Amino acid sequence: MVRPKRGARRYLRPASDIVERSPLRFRTRWIAGDVAAADCVVVHGMSTMFGQTLRHVRPDCQVVWIGWGFDYMRLLSPRLGPLLLPGTARLVQGAGGTGSGRSKSPLVARLRAWWRPVAAGLTPAKPPALVSAAPRIDVFSANPADAGLLREALPSLHAVFHPIPSFTVEDVFAAGPSEMDGPDVLLGNSATPANNHVEAVELLRFRLPAGGRLVVPLSYGRASYARAVIDAGRAALAERFDPLTDWMPIAAYNTRIASCGLVFMNHRRQQALGNICAALYKGATVYLRRENPLFDFFVGLGITLQAIETLEADPDAALQTLDGEQRQRNRAAIEARCGRANVVAAIRALEGLRR
Repeated sequence: MVRPKRGARRYLRPASDIVERSPLRFRTRWIAGDVAAADCVVVHGMSTMFGQTLRHVRPDCQVVWIGWGFDYMRLLSPRLGPLLLPGTARLVQGAGGTGSGRSKSPLVARLRAWWRPVAAGLTPAKPPALVSAAPRIDVFSANPADAGLLREALPSLHAVFHPIPSFTVEDVFAAGPSEMDGPDVLLGNSATPANNHVEAVELLRFRLPAGGRLVVPLSYGRASYARAVIDAGRAALAERFDPLTDWMPIAAYNTRIASCGLVFMNHRRQQALGNICAALYKGATVYLRRENPLFDFFVGLGITLQAIETLEADPDAALQTLDGEQRQRNRAAIEARCGRANVVAAIRALEGLRR
């Protein structure tokens, strides 16, 4: 695996049989010695350096790509449409805020340049690492909601589709309190504009349950965007806006959000899959956009969701919560898909898969 570029690892304990290599090694021929004897190479997120590494694997080596989202979402942009809703696009461009006033913290020019083409609906260049690596991939895993679109966008991808969940119930979702239940609302998963925080704050500012807060994870992503979201959120909700800006162990994080009986994910694309699965497992009511491919994916698993568009269509519509039977059904569906035994079985099944 790649050695972290900076900072000490605080909340992850590496296994004893894991060998770390510097990012530089992955970008040079030195990596050939590490992969030359491999029977199977698993790439979790197709970055440029991992694409370069595949040049050194044996022809009979099985190559498995586990899509992470960042590595292929640009390919799907023409099919999914702009990632940002108008208010968030204005915030990113430094031209507006929540609708209650101009953001006091303008975003840095690099962030504006990074997101402006996406906000305008333009298609960035295809990720060269994935485009060049696609013919070499034998098996790929991505959310089923994206798999068909990936084949359309990447004609050279002839790999077998074999979904492998990146999380297990026992190791991740069950950490901390057993339930998410309370008056607070969890909004988004990161300090990235695709969360469309601006529109979410406007939809929720007069709908928060009595005594509830809007809890907003902003510990990773763009710091300048996080500051702008905090300014906009505080302007709209004052102390009821509760940003989470520090990293913490998974059990501590789950304890922190245990009072969030509702979860609001305002993405137009697949994102925050682990957070959503954990919330469903713990009994929270989850709001997603119907245009998000994850909506139909979860419904296909028999899971009950709430649609954000119902709130957009009716200013008087109140937040709805699941009943006990729906919560139990959601939990069972997540266990069936992400239980450790099922995930391990999916990994073992790789042995017999080829293009």
